[in-house]
Amino acid sequence: MNRWSCYRHWAWTALIQYPYRLFHPRYILATESQVRSAFFTSDTPAAIIRRLYDMLSPYETLLAPMQCVSRFITGPDVLSSIVGWKDSESGSEHSKRTGMTSRLLVLAAEKDVLCTPAILQDTAQRYRAAFKDMVKTHKIDGPPDPTLDADSKDSSDSCGVRFRVVEGLGHHLQNHVEWEKGAEVVMEWYAQL
Repeated sequence: MNRWSCYRHWAWTALIQYPYRLFHPRYILATESQVRSAFFTSDTPAAIIRRLYDMLSPYETLLAPMQCVSRFITGPDVLSSIVGWKDSESGSEHSKRTGMTSRLLVLAAEKDVLCTPAILQDTAQRYRAAFKDMVKTHKIDGPPDPTLDADSKDSSDSCGVRFRVVEGLGHHLQNHVEWEKGAEVVMEWYAQL
């Protein structure tokens, strides 16, 4: 997936508004309406939008888009710092079948316009590919056959990487009125560790 695809949401408005907001440090998030469209859903109460808008750092949003263009972390960087991949004691059906616990959770929001579910599914696939490579080269201890379910794009739990989509929420999962939906997914993943 193209690294620039997370900017699709802002592509037209950013170009149109750029001359007008050239010297505004938060030009792509200068209004509450822009914050709502980027981070929340259309039915999010105005009070929640206002609270986040008031907390935004004026210069953070200027740098964030530039920092997201280049990759600053790789799959092996993350995966090599995680322990306990091979765990047959875990209670989940997947780990009983594969002898492996999902130690990494990639969580997407259904209505996220920045890090869309497709972008994060691609991220999960990249971590799964890195996991397979690291097991083959004996850089991490994994099951003898890490290929089980690894090539299936529909598989939500393979090669130690769990992928879930939280329905009905936007980018700021933790700040939505229904934040519990995302928390439940995280707790379900945590319980299987």
